[in-house]
Amino acid sequence: MSKFIFPNANPLKFVWLENSNYGLNQRDTLYYDFSQPFTRNVEAFALFQTSDLPFIQFRTDYQDFYIKLYNSAGSSIDVAFTQVYDFSTVDATDETKQYQIDIPCSALGEEYYYLKLTTRDPFKPVCNWQSEWFHVKTTHTNTRKAEWLGSENDEFIWGSAYNCLRFKSSLIIPESGSEKFVNETSEGNLDVLNVLPRKIKTWALDQIPEWLYDILELAISHEHFKLDGVEYSTAEKIEVTNLEKTFMVLCKVKLRQKDWGKVNNFTEITGDWPASDPLNLIISNGTDTLIIDNTTNELIIHY
Repeated sequence: MSKFIFPNANPLKFVWLENSNYGLNQRDTLYYDFSQPFTRNVEAFALFQTSDLPFIQFRTDYQDFYIKLYNSAGSSIDVAFTQVYDFSTVDATDETKQYQIDIPCSALGEEYYYLKLTTRDPFKPVCNWQSEWFHVKTTHTNTRKAEWLGSENDEFIWGSAYNCLRFKSSLIIPESGSEKFVNETSEGNLDVLNVLPRKIKTWALDQIPEWLYDILELAISHEHFKLDGVEYSTAEKIEVTNLEKTFMVLCKVKLRQKDWGKVNNFTEITGDWPASDPLNLIISNGTDTLIIDNTTNELIIHY
């Protein structure tokens, strides 16, 4: 039996078109299709900026397949994908291999796109996989860039690169403080044994569809999670409000900033020494005078 597996931690959901149903909101259904503009909310897209570097991983036993990029008009876009990487056999029992494809955002104009993967192995069933739509712009206003890296159970093979996705959202209600562990002495004084400083922010997201909520849930569960370059962690559940008749949800979650209190925006400063005006050093004992000329780097002695 042939296999094609797209981990849910990808920044885009892929759907097997031969097994899809546009009338349902399930994992095997595309949320939005431009050919049916009145059935879905037009805001339900993944968001990337041209400076972002998202990537897709999948596992398959197919040896021959190709990937194309399409825009909202259904036209194929001629763009070069970064080399498809073969991470060697992941599961020796079914001979599947892991592949990675970088989404070339820097080469794209401001448009709506989707990816389509088609197999062409001569002795395997033909199948077509299509991604959910994504919107590329130079700048998506009022968005936060979410990045995630590292997990033992998301079926990714991680290197040093973060995956990413943008959400229309804001960070609100910062809570700064600390948890103190103290000991009361016989004199009635309190000795501080340990202090755990912390800063907690509430991340409030605009409405998103179910498939983006699934990615969000997985992203914040990774070993490393960043918003706009700042690393956070959380053990909190995402608070979800369902919006009736829209298949959309509102989300918010409390995030704890990592290593807050250890550093204070330290930045290594580099550069050249400042230019200085030439100065002469004069040493005199009242009778004899020693002059060191800084303009010519020569030692001049006057008596």
